[in-house]
Amino acid sequence: MTNTSFTNNSAAAGGGAAGGTGGNGGSGNPGSAGGGGAGVAGGAGGAGGNGFGGAIANTSTLTVTGSTFSGNSAPGGAGGAAGHGGDGGNGYGYRNGGGGGSGSNGAPGGISTGGAIANRGTGTLTASGNTFTGNGVTGGAGGAGGAGSGGGYDGSTLTNLTPGGPAGPGAMGSAAPSRMRGR
Repeated sequence: MTNTSFTNNSAAAGGGAAGGTGGNGGSGNPGSAGGGGAGVAGGAGGAGGNGFGGAIANTSTLTVTGSTFSGNSAPGGAGGAAGHGGDGGNGYGYRNGGGGGSGSNGAPGGISTGGAIANRGTGTLTASGNTFTGNGVTGGAGGAGGAGSGGGYDGSTLTNLTPGGPAGPGAMGSAAPSRMRGR
C-alpha cells in the first residue's frame, strides 16, 4: 500500500448485554410459620467488545509506505449493566422476611488497540515514510453495578421490612496502548 490517505475511520466495538434481574425469594409456608426465602443476586452484564485498528486491522503481511493516517479511532464497547437483586420473600407467623438479593458487578468495558493500525496475531507489518496524526484509542466504560433489592416483610406485623442486599459495584473499562510493529 503506497501513498494512501486514511482519515476519520473508526472500528467501534459493540457494547455488552445487560444482566438479568435475580429471582425473588419465596414466601414463608403458613403450615409451619416459615421465614421468607432470600432473593437471588442479579445476573452479571456482558463484557464490552474490543476495538481493533481504526483504519487497518492487519492479520497477514502488509507493507505501508508514504501514507497518511489522521483522526482514526478504535473505541472499545461499553460493558453491560448488571441485573438487580431479587426481592426477599415475606415471612409468615412470627418469622422474618428473607433478605433481598445483592446487585451484581457491572461488566468491564472492551479494550482498544491500534487507533490507526492494529497488527494482530501473527501479522507482519512493514511501515516507512508514513504520517500519523490524531489517531486514538479509548477503552469502553465499565457497566453499572446492579442495585440490591428490598427484603420481605416480617410475618408477625407485615410492617417491618428486612434490609435489602447491597448494590454491586461497577467494573471499569481499560484502554490498551496503540501498537505498531515495523521499520
